[in-house]
Amino acid sequence: MSYTQNFEYDTLNRLTTSSENSGASWSQTNVYDRYGNRQIDYGGGVYNLAFSSSTNRITTSGFGYDGAGNLTNDTIHAYTFDAENRISNVDNVSAYVYDGDGQRVKKLVGENTRFVYGIGGQLVAEFDGSTGNLKKEYLYGSSMITIEPTAVSSNGTQYSTGDNLETPRVTTNSSAGVLSRHDFMPFGEELGATVGGRTTGMGYSVADGLQQKFTLKERDIETGLDYFLARYYSSTQGRFTSTDPIIIAPERGIDPQQINLYAYARNNPLRFNDPTGEIINEPTNLDEKYRNRYEDWKKAFLSTKAGQVQWDKYANDKNFTLNITLTDRGSDLKNQGAETGNYAFDKSGTVVGATITLGNNIGGGVAGPSSDYPVQSSLTNADAHTIAAAKIAHEFGHVEDARAQGTIFYQQETVLDTYRSRQDQLTAQGASPQARGNDPALQRIAQQFQTQFGMTMDQLGNAREIRAERATLPYLRDRYGKDMPSEVKSAIKRFEKEHP
Repeated sequence: MSYTQNFEYDTLNRLTTSSENSGASWSQTNVYDRYGNRQIDYGGGVYNLAFSSSTNRITTSGFGYDGAGNLTNDTIHAYTFDAENRISNVDNVSAYVYDGDGQRVKKLVGENTRFVYGIGGQLVAEFDGSTGNLKKEYLYGSSMITIEPTAVSSNGTQYSTGDNLETPRVTTNSSAGVLSRHDFMPFGEELGATVGGRTTGMGYSVADGLQQKFTLKERDIETGLDYFLARYYSSTQGRFTSTDPIIIAPERGIDPQQINLYAYARNNPLRFNDPTGEIINEPTNLDEKYRNRYEDWKKAFLSTKAGQVQWDKYANDKNFTLNITLTDRGSDLKNQGAETGNYAFDKSGTVVGATITLGNNIGGGVAGPSSDYPVQSSLTNADAHTIAAAKIAHEFGHVEDARAQGTIFYQQETVLDTYRSRQDQLTAQGASPQARGNDPALQRIAQQFQTQFGMTMDQLGNAREIRAERATLPYLRDRYGKDMPSEVKSAIKRFEKEHP
Protein backbone atom coordinates (compact mmCIF):
# COMPACT_ATOMS: atom_id res chain seq x y z
CA MET A 1 0.00 0.00 0.00
CA SER A 2 1.20 3.52 -0.80
CA TYR A 3 -0.40 6.91 -0.36
CA THR A 4 0.40 10.59 -0.63
CA GLN A 5 -0.75 13.07 1.99
CA ASN A 6 -0.83 16.83 1.43
CA PHE A 7 -1.14 19.65 3.96
CA GLU A 8 -1.68 23.38 3.70
CA TYR A 9 -1.35 26.16 6.29
CA ASP A 10 -2.51 29.72 6.80
CA THR A 11 -0.27 32.73 7.49
CA LEU A 12 -0.22 31.85 11.20
CA ASN A 13 1.09 28.35 10.41
CA ARG A 14 -2.18 26.71 11.44
CA LEU A 15 -3.18 23.58 9.57
CA THR A 16 -6.00 24.41 7.13
CA THR A 17 -6.35 21.49 4.75
CA SER A 18 -5.17 17.90 4.79
CA SER A 19 -5.88 15.11 2.36
CA GLU A 20 -4.75 11.69 1.24
CA ASN A 21 -4.45 10.74 -2.42
CA SER A 22 -5.89 14.12 -3.47
CA GLY A 23 -8.92 13.55 -1.27
CA ALA A 24 -9.85 10.17 -2.73
CA SER A 25 -9.08 8.46 0.59
CA TRP A 26 -10.01 11.27 2.99
CA SER A 27 -9.76 15.01 3.35
CA GLN A 28 -10.39 17.60 6.05
CA THR A 29 -10.69 21.39 5.97
CA ASN A 30 -10.13 23.44 9.10
CA VAL A 31 -11.15 27.03 9.68
CA TYR A 32 -10.40 29.18 12.74
CA ASP A 33 -12.16 32.10 14.32
CA ARG A 34 -10.23 35.15 15.51
CA TYR A 35 -9.63 33.45 18.88
CA GLY A 36 -8.06 30.29 17.46
CA ASN A 37 -11.05 27.99 17.88
CA ARG A 38 -10.90 25.21 15.29
CA GLN A 39 -13.88 24.13 13.22
CA ILE A 40 -14.12 21.41 10.59
CA ASP A 41 -15.68 22.92 7.47
CA TYR A 42 -18.11 20.46 5.88
CA GLY A 43 -18.96 22.89 3.09
CA GLY A 44 -22.06 24.92 2.40
CA GLY A 45 -21.67 26.89 5.61
CA VAL A 46 -21.90 23.77 7.78
CA TYR A 47 -19.34 23.27 10.59
CA ASN A 48 -18.90 20.65 13.28
CA LEU A 49 -18.81 23.09 16.22
CA ALA A 50 -19.71 26.62 17.29
CA PHE A 51 -17.97 28.67 19.98
CA SER A 52 -18.46 31.49 22.45
CA SER A 53 -16.42 34.55 21.53
CA SER A 54 -16.03 35.46 25.20
CA THR A 55 -15.04 32.10 26.74
CA ASN A 56 -13.88 29.95 23.76
CA ARG A 57 -16.23 27.23 25.00
CA ILE A 58 -18.28 25.08 22.61
CA THR A 59 -21.84 26.36 22.28
CA THR A 60 -23.17 23.66 19.96
CA SER A 61 -26.39 22.14 21.29
CA GLY A 62 -25.76 19.40 23.86
CA PHE A 63 -22.34 20.62 25.00
CA GLY A 64 -21.97 21.98 28.52
CA TYR A 65 -19.32 23.34 30.90
CA ASP A 66 -18.94 23.90 34.61
CA GLY A 67 -17.90 27.19 36.19
CA ALA A 68 -14.20 26.35 35.88
CA GLY A 69 -14.47 25.81 32.13
CA ASN A 70 -14.40 22.00 32.17
CA LEU A 71 -16.44 20.19 29.50
CA THR A 72 -19.22 18.40 31.40
CA ASN A 73 -21.12 17.04 28.38
CA ASP A 74 -20.00 16.32 24.81
CA THR A 75 -23.41 14.96 23.69
CA ILE A 76 -22.11 11.40 24.13
CA HIS A 77 -20.98 11.34 27.74
CA ALA A 78 -21.42 13.42 30.88
CA TYR A 79 -18.36 14.23 33.00
CA THR A 80 -17.85 15.27 36.61
CA PHE A 81 -14.60 16.93 37.68
CA ASP A 82 -12.81 16.97 41.03
CA ALA A 83 -11.38 20.02 42.81
CA GLU A 84 -8.21 19.79 40.67
CA ASN A 85 -10.25 19.92 37.43
CA ARG A 86 -9.64 16.26 36.62
CA ILE A 87 -12.38 13.93 35.36
CA SER A 88 -13.62 11.79 38.27
CA ASN A 89 -16.98 10.45 37.02
CA VAL A 90 -18.23 9.42 33.59
CA ASP A 91 -22.00 9.23 33.12
CA ASN A 92 -22.44 9.52 36.90
CA VAL A 93 -20.25 6.46 37.52
CA SER A 94 -16.99 6.71 39.47
CA ALA A 95 -14.33 6.42 36.79
CA TYR A 96 -10.84 7.59 37.78
CA VAL A 97 -8.73 8.04 40.92
CA TYR A 98 -5.58 10.20 41.10
CA ASP A 99 -2.67 10.32 43.55
CA GLY A 100 -1.18 13.40 45.22
CA ASP A 101 1.05 14.06 42.19
CA GLY A 102 -1.95 14.15 39.88
CA GLN A 103 -1.18 10.80 38.23
CA ARG A 104 -4.14 8.60 37.38
CA VAL A 105 -3.70 5.51 39.52
CA LYS A 106 -7.06 3.74 39.09
CA LYS A 107 -9.60 3.24 36.34
CA LEU A 108 -12.95 1.92 37.51
CA VAL A 109 -15.24 2.30 34.51
CA GLY A 110 -15.37 -0.65 32.12
CA GLU A 111 -12.52 -2.29 34.02
CA ASN A 112 -10.77 -2.23 37.39
CA THR A 113 -7.13 -1.37 36.79
CA ARG A 114 -4.44 0.02 39.05
CA PHE A 115 -1.58 1.95 37.43
CA VAL A 116 1.98 2.06 38.79
CA TYR A 117 4.50 4.72 37.75
CA GLY A 118 8.28 4.75 37.90
CA ILE A 119 10.50 7.39 39.48
CA GLY A 120 10.53 9.20 36.15
CA GLY A 121 6.74 9.45 36.07
CA GLN A 122 6.28 6.96 33.21
CA LEU A 123 3.71 4.20 33.42
CA VAL A 124 5.56 0.95 34.23
CA ALA A 125 2.82 -1.54 35.14
CA GLU A 126 -0.89 -2.25 35.28
CA PHE A 127 -2.51 -4.51 37.86
CA ASP A 128 -5.99 -5.94 38.21
CA GLY A 129 -7.62 -3.81 40.88
CA SER A 130 -9.70 -6.74 42.18
CA THR A 131 -7.20 -9.59 42.28
CA GLY A 132 -3.91 -7.69 42.37
CA ASN A 133 -2.59 -9.76 39.46
CA LEU A 134 -0.18 -8.19 36.99
CA LYS A 135 -1.85 -7.29 33.69
CA LYS A 136 0.87 -5.51 31.73
CA GLU A 137 4.40 -4.14 32.07
CA TYR A 138 5.95 -1.24 30.14
CA LEU A 139 9.55 -0.63 29.13
CA TYR A 140 10.88 2.45 27.32
CA GLY A 141 13.85 2.96 25.05
CA SER A 142 13.94 3.74 21.36
CA SER A 143 10.38 2.37 21.36
CA MET A 144 7.73 1.41 23.89
CA ILE A 145 7.69 -2.29 24.84
CA THR A 146 4.71 -3.95 26.50
CA ILE A 147 4.77 -7.35 28.19
CA GLU A 148 1.58 -9.21 29.09
CA PRO A 149 1.62 -12.43 31.14
CA THR A 150 0.43 -15.49 29.22
CA ALA A 151 -2.23 -16.08 31.88
CA VAL A 152 -3.77 -12.72 30.92
CA SER A 153 -3.27 -12.51 27.17
CA SER A 154 -1.57 -14.19 24.24
CA ASN A 155 -0.13 -10.84 23.14
CA GLY A 156 3.11 -11.52 24.99
CA THR A 157 5.90 -9.01 24.28
CA GLN A 158 5.12 -6.27 21.77
CA TYR A 159 7.25 -3.46 20.34
CA SER A 160 5.63 -0.20 19.25
CA THR A 161 7.43 1.91 16.69
CA GLY A 162 6.41 5.57 16.73
CA ASP A 163 6.62 8.53 14.38
CA ASN A 164 8.11 11.97 15.01
CA LEU A 165 5.33 12.73 17.51
CA GLU A 166 5.86 9.36 19.28
CA THR A 167 2.47 8.16 18.01
CA PRO A 168 2.67 4.33 17.68
CA ARG A 169 2.39 3.37 14.02
CA VAL A 170 3.52 -0.25 13.86
CA THR A 171 3.43 -2.95 16.52
CA THR A 172 5.64 -6.00 16.13
CA ASN A 173 6.29 -9.18 18.13
CA SER A 174 9.58 -10.61 19.37
CA SER A 175 10.10 -12.25 15.96
CA ALA A 176 9.77 -8.87 14.18
CA GLY A 177 6.43 -9.91 12.71
CA VAL A 178 3.91 -7.11 12.20
CA LEU A 179 0.94 -7.44 14.53
CA SER A 180 -0.88 -4.19 13.84
CA ARG A 181 -0.66 -0.81 12.14
CA HIS A 182 -2.11 2.54 13.15
CA ASP A 183 -2.58 5.67 11.04
CA PHE A 184 -4.07 8.92 12.27
CA MET A 185 -5.47 12.14 10.92
CA PRO A 186 -3.53 15.27 11.95
CA PHE A 187 -5.50 15.99 15.14
CA GLY A 188 -5.45 12.35 16.26
CA GLU A 189 -8.53 10.63 14.80
CA GLU A 190 -7.55 7.06 13.92
CA LEU A 191 -7.89 5.81 10.35
CA GLY A 192 -9.13 2.24 10.41
CA ALA A 193 -9.59 -0.54 7.89
CA THR A 194 -11.57 0.34 4.72
CA VAL A 195 -10.16 3.89 4.66
CA GLY A 196 -7.91 4.54 1.66
CA GLY A 197 -7.29 0.88 0.92
CA ARG A 198 -6.34 -0.06 4.48
CA THR A 199 -7.37 -3.61 5.42
CA THR A 200 -7.35 -5.83 8.47
CA GLY A 201 -4.94 -8.09 6.59
CA MET A 202 -2.43 -5.23 6.65
CA GLY A 203 -2.91 -4.89 10.40
CA TYR A 204 -5.40 -2.01 10.59
CA SER A 205 -8.28 -2.19 13.10
CA VAL A 206 -6.73 -5.31 14.58
CA ALA A 207 -7.07 -5.85 18.35
CA ASP A 208 -3.57 -5.61 19.81
CA GLY A 209 -4.29 -4.41 23.35
CA LEU A 210 -2.41 -1.17 22.68
CA GLN A 211 -4.09 1.65 24.58
CA GLN A 212 -1.49 4.32 23.78
CA LYS A 213 -2.52 6.19 20.65
CA PHE A 214 -2.00 9.78 19.53
CA THR A 215 1.41 11.11 20.76
CA LEU A 216 1.69 7.98 22.93
CA LYS A 217 -1.12 9.05 25.24
CA GLU A 218 -3.63 6.52 26.55
CA ARG A 219 -6.96 6.65 24.72
CA ASP A 220 -9.83 5.67 26.99
CA ILE A 221 -12.17 3.22 25.28
CA GLU A 222 -15.06 4.32 27.47
CA THR A 223 -14.94 7.98 26.34
CA GLY A 224 -12.64 8.22 23.31
CA LEU A 225 -10.64 10.89 25.17
CA ASP A 226 -6.86 10.88 25.44
CA TYR A 227 -5.35 11.13 28.93
CA PHE A 228 -2.73 13.93 28.75
CA LEU A 229 -1.89 13.83 32.48
CA ALA A 230 -2.83 17.41 33.34
CA ARG A 231 -6.10 17.21 31.38
CA TYR A 232 -7.93 15.27 28.67
CA TYR A 233 -7.89 15.75 24.90
CA SER A 234 -10.61 15.09 22.33
CA SER A 235 -9.24 14.09 18.92
CA THR A 236 -12.67 14.48 17.32
CA GLN A 237 -12.82 18.09 18.49
CA GLY A 238 -9.08 18.71 18.08
CA ARG A 239 -8.91 20.51 21.43
CA PHE A 240 -8.65 19.94 25.17
CA THR A 241 -11.70 19.45 27.35
CA SER A 242 -10.30 21.78 30.05
CA THR A 243 -8.25 24.93 30.03
CA ASP A 244 -4.46 24.92 30.30
CA PRO A 245 -3.55 24.98 34.02
CA ILE A 246 -0.60 27.25 33.16
CA ILE A 247 -2.51 30.46 32.50
CA ILE A 248 0.03 33.16 33.42
CA ALA A 249 3.00 33.19 31.09
CA PRO A 250 4.84 36.15 29.51
CA GLU A 251 4.82 34.60 26.04
CA ARG A 252 1.01 34.59 26.01
CA GLY A 253 1.04 38.37 25.97
CA ILE A 254 3.05 38.51 22.74
CA ASP A 255 1.94 35.29 21.06
CA PRO A 256 -1.82 35.25 20.36
CA GLN A 257 -1.65 31.57 19.39
CA GLN A 258 -1.14 30.75 23.07
CA ILE A 259 -4.06 32.79 24.40
CA ASN A 260 -6.75 30.18 23.69
CA LEU A 261 -6.44 27.82 26.66
CA TYR A 262 -8.35 24.98 24.95
CA ALA A 263 -6.35 24.94 21.68
CA TYR A 264 -4.04 22.04 20.93
CA ALA A 265 -0.41 22.58 19.85
CA ARG A 266 -0.99 25.99 18.25
CA ASN A 267 -3.35 24.25 15.80
CA ASN A 268 -0.29 22.82 14.07
CA PRO A 269 -0.44 19.19 15.26
CA LEU A 270 1.99 17.75 12.71
CA ARG A 271 4.83 19.90 14.01
CA PHE A 272 4.06 20.41 17.69
CA ASN A 273 2.61 18.40 20.53
CA ASP A 274 1.71 19.15 24.12
CA PRO A 275 3.65 17.02 26.59
CA THR A 276 2.00 18.85 29.55
CA GLY A 277 5.28 19.27 31.38
CA GLU A 278 6.35 15.64 31.21
CA ILE A 279 9.65 16.37 29.50
CA ILE A 280 12.30 18.98 28.88
CA ASN A 281 11.63 20.56 25.51
CA GLU A 282 15.02 20.75 23.81
CA PRO A 283 16.18 22.79 20.79
CA THR A 284 14.73 21.79 17.43
CA ASN A 285 15.41 22.73 13.81
CA LEU A 286 19.16 23.24 14.40
CA ASP A 287 21.57 22.79 11.53
CA GLU A 288 24.11 19.98 11.88
CA LYS A 289 26.87 22.21 13.28
CA TYR A 290 24.81 23.53 16.18
CA ARG A 291 22.94 20.28 16.74
CA ASN A 292 26.28 18.49 17.24
CA ARG A 293 27.53 21.31 19.43
CA TYR A 294 24.46 21.17 21.64
CA GLU A 295 24.63 17.38 21.94
CA ASP A 296 28.30 17.63 22.98
CA TRP A 297 27.42 20.16 25.71
CA LYS A 298 24.55 18.01 26.92
CA LYS A 299 26.75 14.91 26.93
CA ALA A 300 29.36 16.70 29.05
CA PHE A 301 26.65 17.85 31.46
CA LEU A 302 25.13 14.38 31.77
CA SER A 303 28.52 12.71 32.15
CA THR A 304 28.35 13.60 35.84
CA LYS A 305 26.00 12.36 38.53
CA ALA A 306 25.14 15.96 39.47
CA GLY A 307 24.20 16.77 35.89
CA GLN A 308 22.03 13.68 35.63
CA VAL A 309 20.21 14.56 38.84
CA GLN A 310 19.49 18.12 37.66
CA TRP A 311 18.34 16.96 34.24
CA ASP A 312 16.19 14.06 35.45
CA LYS A 313 14.45 16.23 38.01
CA TYR A 314 12.91 18.39 35.29
CA ALA A 315 12.65 15.75 32.60
CA ASN A 316 10.32 13.82 34.87
CA ASP A 317 8.41 16.60 36.60
CA LYS A 318 4.92 16.71 35.09
CA ASN A 319 4.13 19.87 37.06
CA PHE A 320 6.87 21.93 35.43
CA THR A 321 7.74 22.65 31.80
CA LEU A 322 11.37 23.49 31.06
CA ASN A 323 12.25 24.69 27.57
CA ILE A 324 15.84 24.85 26.32
CA THR A 325 16.65 26.88 23.22
CA LEU A 326 19.88 27.60 21.37
CA THR A 327 20.13 30.79 19.37
CA ASP A 328 22.32 33.54 17.95
CA ARG A 329 22.12 36.17 20.69
CA GLY A 330 23.49 38.97 18.51
CA SER A 331 27.19 39.25 19.37
CA ASP A 332 30.21 37.05 20.03
CA LEU A 333 30.19 37.95 23.72
CA LYS A 334 26.47 37.29 24.17
CA ASN A 335 26.78 33.99 22.30
CA GLN A 336 29.20 32.83 24.98
CA GLY A 337 26.50 33.36 27.59
CA ALA A 338 23.10 32.02 28.57
CA GLU A 339 20.04 33.27 30.40
CA THR A 340 16.90 31.94 32.01
CA GLY A 341 13.54 33.68 31.69
CA ASN A 342 10.04 33.50 30.20
CA TYR A 343 8.80 32.16 33.50
CA ALA A 344 5.27 30.75 33.54
CA PHE A 345 3.07 30.87 36.65
CA ASP A 346 -0.11 29.17 37.76
CA LYS A 347 -3.10 30.93 39.32
CA SER A 348 -1.45 31.04 42.76
CA GLY A 349 1.73 32.67 41.47
CA THR A 350 3.83 29.50 41.68
CA VAL A 351 6.39 29.18 38.89
CA VAL A 352 5.52 26.19 36.69
CA GLY A 353 7.70 26.79 33.63
CA ALA A 354 10.84 28.50 32.38
CA THR A 355 13.07 28.81 29.32
CA ILE A 356 16.85 28.45 29.29
CA THR A 357 18.32 30.28 26.29
CA LEU A 358 21.82 29.21 25.32
CA GLY A 359 24.09 31.29 23.11
CA ASN A 360 25.46 29.31 20.18
CA ASN A 361 29.01 29.34 21.57
CA ILE A 362 28.71 29.01 25.35
CA GLY A 363 31.89 26.94 25.43
CA GLY A 364 33.85 29.74 23.78
CA GLY A 365 34.83 31.61 26.94
CA VAL A 366 34.48 31.65 30.70
CA ALA A 367 31.57 33.42 32.35
CA GLY A 368 32.08 36.91 33.72
CA PRO A 369 32.16 39.14 35.65
CA SER A 370 33.70 37.28 38.57
CA SER A 371 31.36 39.06 41.00
CA ASP A 372 28.40 37.20 39.46
CA TYR A 373 30.24 33.99 38.50
CA PRO A 374 33.01 33.56 41.07
CA VAL A 375 33.42 29.83 40.40
CA GLN A 376 32.89 29.70 36.65
CA SER A 377 35.39 32.52 36.13
CA SER A 378 38.11 30.17 37.41
CA LEU A 379 37.67 27.80 34.44
CA THR A 380 40.22 29.66 32.30
CA ASN A 381 42.13 26.47 31.50
CA ALA A 382 39.12 24.19 31.08
CA ASP A 383 38.03 22.63 27.81
CA ALA A 384 35.06 24.08 25.91
CA HIS A 385 32.67 21.29 26.85
CA THR A 386 33.35 21.67 30.57
CA ILE A 387 32.84 25.45 30.35
CA ALA A 388 29.55 24.96 28.46
CA ALA A 389 28.28 22.29 30.86
CA ALA A 390 29.09 24.50 33.86
CA LYS A 391 27.00 27.28 32.32
CA ILE A 392 24.12 24.86 31.79
CA ALA A 393 24.39 23.82 35.45
CA HIS A 394 24.28 27.51 36.41
CA GLU A 395 21.08 28.06 34.41
CA PHE A 396 19.48 25.01 36.02
CA GLY A 397 20.40 26.74 39.26
CA HIS A 398 18.31 29.74 38.22
CA VAL A 399 15.31 27.49 37.65
CA GLU A 400 15.81 25.81 41.00
CA ASP A 401 16.17 29.18 42.72
CA ALA A 402 12.97 30.50 41.13
CA ARG A 403 11.01 27.54 42.48
CA ALA A 404 12.60 27.82 45.91
CA GLN A 405 11.62 31.51 46.27
CA GLY A 406 7.92 30.72 46.12
CA THR A 407 5.34 33.38 45.30
CA ILE A 408 7.71 36.27 46.11
CA PHE A 409 9.47 35.38 42.86
CA TYR A 410 6.23 36.02 40.98
CA GLN A 411 5.81 39.35 42.77
CA GLN A 412 9.36 40.39 41.86
CA GLU A 413 8.97 39.31 38.23
CA THR A 414 5.72 41.25 37.93
CA VAL A 415 7.49 44.51 38.80
CA LEU A 416 10.57 43.60 36.76
CA ASP A 417 8.42 42.88 33.69
CA THR A 418 6.88 46.33 34.00
CA TYR A 419 10.36 47.83 34.16
CA ARG A 420 11.57 45.82 31.16
CA SER A 421 8.51 46.74 29.11
CA ARG A 422 9.17 50.43 29.72
CA GLN A 423 12.82 49.97 28.76
CA ASP A 424 11.81 48.24 25.53
CA GLN A 425 9.35 51.03 24.79
CA LEU A 426 12.03 53.71 25.21
CA THR A 427 14.51 51.75 23.11
CA ALA A 428 11.95 51.43 20.32
CA GLN A 429 11.52 55.19 20.47
CA GLY A 430 15.27 55.67 19.99
CA ALA A 431 15.94 57.00 23.50
CA SER A 432 19.60 57.26 24.46
CA PRO A 433 21.01 55.39 27.50
CA GLN A 434 21.13 58.73 29.36
CA ALA A 435 17.48 59.44 28.54
CA ARG A 436 16.46 55.97 29.68
CA GLY A 437 18.36 56.50 32.94
CA ASN A 438 16.52 59.77 33.56
CA ASP A 439 13.09 58.45 32.62
CA PRO A 440 10.62 59.26 35.44
CA ALA A 441 8.59 56.09 34.86
CA LEU A 442 11.65 53.85 35.17
CA GLN A 443 12.81 55.70 38.27
CA ARG A 444 9.37 55.32 39.83
CA ILE A 445 9.26 51.58 39.14
CA ALA A 446 12.79 51.14 40.51
CA GLN A 447 11.86 52.98 43.70
CA GLN A 448 8.70 50.89 44.05
CA PHE A 449 10.80 47.74 43.73
CA GLN A 450 13.29 48.85 46.38
CA THR A 451 10.51 49.84 48.78
CA GLN A 452 8.60 46.59 48.29
CA PHE A 453 11.53 44.17 48.42
CA GLY A 454 14.19 45.99 50.43
CA MET A 455 16.84 45.88 47.72
CA THR A 456 17.60 47.38 44.34
CA MET A 457 17.05 45.49 41.11
CA ASP A 458 20.84 45.23 40.65
CA GLN A 459 21.21 43.77 44.12
CA LEU A 460 18.51 41.20 43.37
CA GLY A 461 20.21 40.31 40.10
CA ASN A 462 23.53 39.71 41.81
CA ALA A 463 21.89 37.66 44.58
CA ARG A 464 20.15 35.47 42.00
CA GLU A 465 23.42 34.88 40.12
CA ILE A 466 25.20 33.87 43.33
CA ARG A 467 22.42 31.45 44.27
CA ALA A 468 22.47 29.95 40.77
CA GLU A 469 26.27 29.68 40.83
CA ARG A 470 25.95 27.25 43.73
CA ALA A 471 24.51 24.70 41.27
CA THR A 472 27.83 24.57 39.39
CA LEU A 473 29.71 23.27 42.43
CA PRO A 474 28.43 19.65 42.44
CA TYR A 475 28.87 19.49 38.66
CA LEU A 476 32.53 20.59 38.83
CA ARG A 477 33.27 18.26 41.75
CA ASP A 478 31.89 15.32 39.77
CA ARG A 479 33.62 16.47 36.60
CA TYR A 480 37.11 16.72 38.08
CA GLY A 481 37.04 14.45 41.13
CA LYS A 482 40.49 14.25 42.71
CA ASP A 483 42.05 15.92 39.66
CA MET A 484 40.37 19.29 40.20
CA PRO A 485 42.70 22.15 39.15
CA SER A 486 43.98 24.21 42.05
CA GLU A 487 42.42 27.44 40.78
CA VAL A 488 38.98 25.82 40.60
CA LYS A 489 39.41 24.23 44.02
CA SER A 490 40.38 27.62 45.48
CA ALA A 491 37.42 29.34 43.83
CA ILE A 492 34.99 26.80 45.28
CA LYS A 493 36.54 27.07 48.72
CA ARG A 494 36.33 30.86 48.61
CA PHE A 495 32.75 30.76 47.35
CA GLU A 496 31.59 28.46 50.15
CA LYS A 497 33.32 30.65 52.74
CA GLU A 498 31.76 33.87 51.42
CA HIS A 499 28.34 32.36 50.71
CA PRO A 500 27.71 29.69 53.36
